[in-house]
Amino acid sequence: MTGTSGRPPRVSVLMSAFNAESSIARAVESIRAQEFEDWELLIVDDGSTDTTGAILHAIARTDARVHVLVHERNLGLPTSLNHALSLVRGDLVARMDGDDVALADRFRRQVEFLDVHPEIDVLGGGALEVTHDGRPLGELRRAEHHEQLIARIFTENPFIHPTIMARRTVFERLGGYDVTCRRGQDYELWLRAYRMFRFHNLPRPLIHYARRDRSRWRDARHSSRIVLRALQRENRLWPDGWLAARPLAATTWERIRGTFAGSRRGA
Repeated sequence: MTGTSGRPPRVSVLMSAFNAESSIARAVESIRAQEFEDWELLIVDDGSTDTTGAILHAIARTDARVHVLVHERNLGLPTSLNHALSLVRGDLVARMDGDDVALADRFRRQVEFLDVHPEIDVLGGGALEVTHDGRPLGELRRAEHHEQLIARIFTENPFIHPTIMARRTVFERLGGYDVTCRRGQDYELWLRAYRMFRFHNLPRPLIHYARRDRSRWRDARHSSRIVLRALQRENRLWPDGWLAARPLAATTWERIRGTFAGSRRGA
């Protein structure tokens, strides 16, 4: 990472990329095109074997706000995010993924909201979902208010992770992401955070969100394990232990519906 000096930026943006040569330039350029310009981007090249690193270093040479951190081998998303977190200078921390695109007014709207609402600690928003080849899938939203979000915290992740902007103290007090969670590390973080910090979502899209068409069993297994750990931590296995099975049940139902829908189309 190149050295930093002078006044700290208001927003530190965390991003990690692994073999993302087809999308990383577009993701970074959407940060550089933000209406709100007082930011730094800490982006980890997490052991890429394609041209991701070369693309990032070329961008960093043209914009001093972009700082590239290099892992010689792939260490996973939570380790990469914690590495970037250890270097943030802004009092607000935003997330982005290397295959998503931020809308130009995203940071401006989030900073303005957090400045007006000092009681809110973590702020997310909606997303315009697209497949990795750009096909639109519709708009994705979460509930807006803290009370709504925590009422369903054990059945639904309260945030679309790459939309969040949080106060740096949230990460400092929680110790960052759990590196044992190679998947679902954001959900695990919010399950530790919800009793200490206040959540909110803006009722509008903030990013174009690249997403798979269908959930995968591996993601569902990780979500179930994360919910189970949280229930154990809160001594809620009885009567709420069944909640840990919901991600697997939902994925099973999605697969069944997809199979029958495919059969009907083929009839």
